[in-house]
Amino acid sequence: MKFSVVIPLYNKAEHVVNALNSVLNQSDTDFEVIVVDDASTDEGVQRVLEIDHPKVKVIERSKPGPGGYLARNYGVTHSTGDWITFLDADDTWEPDHLANFRQLAIKYPDAKFLTSGYKLINETSVVEVSVGDDRVLSGCESIKLILWRDFIHTNTVCIDRDLYAAAGGFNVDRNWTRGGDSEFWFRLIGIAKLTAFSGKITSTWILDHSEITRKKIPIDKRHPVLEAIDVEIPRSMYCCKRIVRLYAWRKQLSWYLSMGYSGPVLFRVLLVLVSYPEIIFEAASRLLLRRKRS
Repeated sequence: MKFSVVIPLYNKAEHVVNALNSVLNQSDTDFEVIVVDDASTDEGVQRVLEIDHPKVKVIERSKPGPGGYLARNYGVTHSTGDWITFLDADDTWEPDHLANFRQLAIKYPDAKFLTSGYKLINETSVVEVSVGDDRVLSGCESIKLILWRDFIHTNTVCIDRDLYAAAGGFNVDRNWTRGGDSEFWFRLIGIAKLTAFSGKITSTWILDHSEITRKKIPIDKRHPVLEAIDVEIPRSMYCCKRIVRLYAWRKQLSWYLSMGYSGPVLFRVLLVLVSYPEIIFEAASRLLLRRKRS
């Protein structure tokens, strides 16, 4: 069981060495690293080359792609591992990140899409995002789990090579700059049938370093997950179409709120609440539960 680690690199010279060292320091050593230079204009590639490690291969693209999705797909085509993983060039892994995935794959052999917990660091706080304990879930169960919180992140996924090929990789035809990762996780959950979630926190996402997540989204822009379900809902999720649509709208609304939109957001929130009354009951039950705990 060999891992392929794909690291897209675009003007992250200040951080890429830390990211790469966090991979090279893994306790599980059966891996390769493909660094995809996405037409960087800083010294990032040179700093990677200076490390001069036999497990590291650098490949180049002449033009940067939106959201890094083209670079990730390109890296996968140059990989040879049984399992595909990703790390952003400004984030890091814990030393047991890959070892944890190996254990999870052995524990749940029928699950071909794996993910683990992560720390989210921003200017004011450190938030740990984890499901708490290991579990393997069907498509509908997985969507219900991530309905209210994003337990899956680019740095935390591990994808069986055949599953990656069956899903077709990240969608690069729509020129999405944000949200394309969530749309890919949604497709993978639908195709994989079973997804394994590890409760262990093994990576760190440093939000302050991310340029993509700071870009403002046009108010009329639809989230990729919402676009995806307008085309087709996976067969494995037919039994929970309503939850799938609710998840897609939650992603859409989170976009608006993170960008500081107010008036148009209020209208859309009211529209969703009317269309999906279960969101009211879910929110109310969560509020009551929190009050009981306190």
